[in-house]
Amino acid sequence: MEGSKRSHEQDAESASILSAKGHLQDVYTKHVQSSYTGAMKLIFSPTIRAKLAHKTPPVSEQQVRECFANREGKFLIDTRESNLTNPLTRWFIAETDFGVTLKVVFIPTEAGIVIKSAYAPNAEEIRIYHKYGHQGPI
Repeated sequence: MEGSKRSHEQDAESASILSAKGHLQDVYTKHVQSSYTGAMKLIFSPTIRAKLAHKTPPVSEQQVRECFANREGKFLIDTRESNLTNPLTRWFIAETDFGVTLKVVFIPTEAGIVIKSAYAPNAEEIRIYHKYGHQGPI
């Protein structure tokens, strides 16, 4: 247990150092550090890959990984009735390594983090995240 805890701490520290802006773009190729599950695999379905590629501007899987690595606030839960899922859909706003701001929407599962969407947030989403995403523990 002690060695496992140390390994997670070392992984988090290494990821933090490597994900600094302007450095190594491929920090998290398959895993992200999550505040509630530890390292988890990001899952992009073929439909979501196509959806992200057709966004204006397009969003890459790498940009989503960078947002997870660079996240400073906590995950918020989408409580709108039309978006309710089991488990609940979560979202956050963060920047990529090159300063592109994205809203990332996902569902945590036992298999990994299922990405539902990622796009440039609107002013209201930014307002909500600044108000509620930076309160309390991450």
